Amino acid sequence: MLCLLKQDSTREFSPPWLSFDLSAQAPLFRNVSLLVYLENLGNRSYEKVNRIYQPGLTFRLGLSASF
Repeated sequence: MLCLLKQDSTREFSPPWLSFDLSAQAPLFRNVSLLVYLENLGNRSYEKVNRIYQPGLTFRLGLSASF
């Protein structure tokens, strides 16, 4: 008896769509800057590669210093 099971294909992906990101850098002192990143402004989850999903709206803050 032959039993065929549906297996996940490595070629199954979510439909592509466009993602908008925003980044800014604001100087605080002479050698120190504040970094702000807003990623995926559309707040839509999507599959970047097979079975690896990217979150909706994400924000990051950081500091940049040069000596």
